[in-house]
Amino acid sequence: MGFFDLYSGTDKIDLADVGAPGYHIEVRRFLSEEATIKVQRSSFGNAKLAPAGGITSDIQWGSFERAMVEQSVVAWNLDGPDGSVLPVNAENISKLPSVVFNKVFQHVNELNRPRTAEEQQAFRDSSGVGTEDGDGTTSNVTPISR
Repeated sequence: MGFFDLYSGTDKIDLADVGAPGYHIEVRRFLSEEATIKVQRSSFGNAKLAPAGGITSDIQWGSFERAMVEQSVVAWNLDGPDGSVLPVNAENISKLPSVVFNKVFQHVNELNRPRTAEEQQAFRDSSGVGTEDGDGTTSNVTPISR
């Protein structure tokens, strides 16, 4: 197993409890840095320099939630009137009933929250990657060349 394999995979969200038995939406377990930047860029509006230094911006929560879902959904079995599976795209995501959209957003937001120290340790223990050799060093880590 390679490094990126640790962060691959999907979760299947069952929609039965929101009134759609038999339907599901599949989402990425982890967003890449590239996808995260797309989410962030879509979420900040009216960015400007503050008089005291720094940057001020309005956070557009609806845009943040939409971008999180768009970057996370990889597949679904949602179908149209003719029975064919609808394509996963921004247009169809925007048409999701709010109860379905909110369920998906809550799930992907939870998947992408920072890990607690205990969760991080359990992740390292289960993967066998990045664990210390006992003397505070990690022999299986290669430094970044600059």
